[in-house]
Amino acid sequence: MTPKQRARLKAAAIQKRLNEIEALPMTSELDKEQSELLATLAMLTPLVNAPELGTESLADAEGDEFRAILSGGSIGAILDCAISGAQTTGREAEIQSHFKLAANEFPVQMLRDSAAIQAAVTQAPADGDNRSVRPVIPEVFPSSVMSFLSIPTPTVPVGESEYVVLTTGATVQTPAEAAAAAESTGTFTPTKLRARRYQTSFRWSREDAASFAPLEMALRQNLSDAMASKLEAEALLNNPNGLLTGVVLADNDVEAKTTAGNYLGLLGYGNVDGKFAATIRDIRILMGGGTYAAAAMEYIDSENALDRLIRASGGVRVSAHVPAVADNKQESIVRIGRRMDAVMPLWNAITMIPDAITKADEGEIRVTAVGLFNFALLRADGFKKQQTQHA
Repeated sequence: MTPKQRARLKAAAIQKRLNEIEALPMTSELDKEQSELLATLAMLTPLVNAPELGTESLADAEGDEFRAILSGGSIGAILDCAISGAQTTGREAEIQSHFKLAANEFPVQMLRDSAAIQAAVTQAPADGDNRSVRPVIPEVFPSSVMSFLSIPTPTVPVGESEYVVLTTGATVQTPAEAAAAAESTGTFTPTKLRARRYQTSFRWSREDAASFAPLEMALRQNLSDAMASKLEAEALLNNPNGLLTGVVLADNDVEAKTTAGNYLGLLGYGNVDGKFAATIRDIRILMGGGTYAAAAMEYIDSENALDRLIRASGGVRVSAHVPAVADNKQESIVRIGRRMDAVMPLWNAITMIPDAITKADEGEIRVTAVGLFNFALLRADGFKKQQTQHA
């Protein structure tokens, strides 16, 4: 059996399970399972539809042996080799060889794998006064929303990433006896995504790196969190495809204060269409802090609108990426159903570019991390942009 055939079988099994989950009352366990299945299905899609794109790598990645190798790799070791100009060895060299990466590159999966990050941690020794150095308190970033919105972030190999959506299905007819049935043909819409660059840089001094062991680990963790936060902001705010500021989703503006009934209808029950969402549990709402606070002040009977939405829907979450309240108004995103209606592929390699020259007189090393991504809204019906007015 070829890798493509295995991918097709696995994709079919995943889709069958997703259909089963859609018919069940949503629980936290089912919600987690659904998000994981959607992410796996998104990873399989390029192989199913475009076998020339990294077939071998994707097939190999399914194996337990490969996952063990990946989780045992150290980002820190790769970073050290990038800075010193040395070649990687051991697990790191195996990983780079498998993905056909240079000595200063690592696969994006390693940023997602906490084991890979932890493998780079060196315990800080106690100093002369018997004081041990504690881990760096990390910077705080906006909470993650990609999984909450069921937007998979699959890794893809070199080349364009293509996703095909069946936009018009075949029509089933019931013709009369001996009558001909009209011909109908489904329509497929391919979406091709070219890589876009994201990058960031950080510096640290040689003195601190030598005397403060957790510093390098903290910087790598900060790099991972900062990249993830930026990519989520791209999905929400980047024109023309951003869910909140793009031009694809219709503007549902309001001209009067949003009441408790309005909150329940506009953000909740009014979006249950029997197609993308079968029950209110299929609805999730992403909002800003202003909307969250305002909904908590609007009551129906003895329950406020926010508590009702939290209790009845598939979830309510606040993101700092949502633009702040302006003129007493703020936008929210309503996720309708859990299908693969949007995708953000990440190209596999992240390149570390060290610069020990620019700040050499100050003893600092600058490292720039460069990755590739894109974002596509595949089916607009799975999302709704809704404005609310708070006064």
